[in-house]
Amino acid sequence: MAIHGGAGALSKGRYSAEEVAAFKKGLDEALENGFQVLRRGGSAVDAVTQAVVSLENCPLFNAGRGSVLCADGRVQMDAAVMCGHTGRCGGVSVVETLKNPVLGARLVMEKTAHRLLAGKDADAFGKAMGLETQALEYFLVPRRQEQLVSARKHNSIQLDHDEDDDDSHTVGAVAMDESGHLAAATSTGGMTNKLPGRVSDSSVIGAGTFAEDSTLAFSATGTGDVFIQNVSGFDAHALMSYGKFSLKEACKKILEKVHARGGYGGVIAISREGEIFMGFNSGGMFRASLDETGRKEIELF
Repeated sequence: MAIHGGAGALSKGRYSAEEVAAFKKGLDEALENGFQVLRRGGSAVDAVTQAVVSLENCPLFNAGRGSVLCADGRVQMDAAVMCGHTGRCGGVSVVETLKNPVLGARLVMEKTAHRLLAGKDADAFGKAMGLETQALEYFLVPRRQEQLVSARKHNSIQLDHDEDDDDSHTVGAVAMDESGHLAAATSTGGMTNKLPGRVSDSSVIGAGTFAEDSTLAFSATGTGDVFIQNVSGFDAHALMSYGKFSLKEACKKILEKVHARGGYGGVIAISREGEIFMGFNSGGMFRASLDETGRKEIELF
């Protein structure tokens, strides 16, 4: 299993030792929460969902509780889940009240004939299905409000990789279960000072989230609009399926293509053989992985 908490132009001196420890703790808790599902023989879909819920509940990351703010001060969140075994998938976009957007995405996958629901109707669907909702105040982390003030002052839209955007990190998870099935999930609050209504790659199947048992499970973070433009998740699958690229070769090619269009970010992925890839074309990526041998890796840079 592997998870990410965002990629960006990060420098090792940017965070204090206490901040680094806090980020690593958040990643470790999410990784353990997800991997515990796999230890019990649970499905890859359950594992990635549980890991992303943990990251959404942590205010350090740009998803759920820690989401960044739109230009008008609202929080609008996106998420998606995909099962590599069945090909089933679901997403939610531009939701404002769901405490855990990834759970909304999971319900779209399992309880509807659709693949993506958006806006107030997606919020209403989640609430009707019993998901916990929260008022805007729950999502208003002071650091995010400060970032919006800064972005407005500079008349800029701050991406995950912007130096001024302090800790604005999309989250995601990929996993393989004991049956060899793959799954991926991604969740984000988007970009600071973004236009209301903007949809990220996180909720777009084939862009920031993708899973197919014959190739890989894939979750991206970074310049989401370029990942959408490049259809990066499906492209990685195609490179492996049709081009016979290895996991590492395919994911590196994806990052090269993103960079060629002015984008930055990172990718986590797992192949059908259980190989894990965690790579980025920026200064760092908050990431963690744990394999069947018990080998754990938690890194920021």
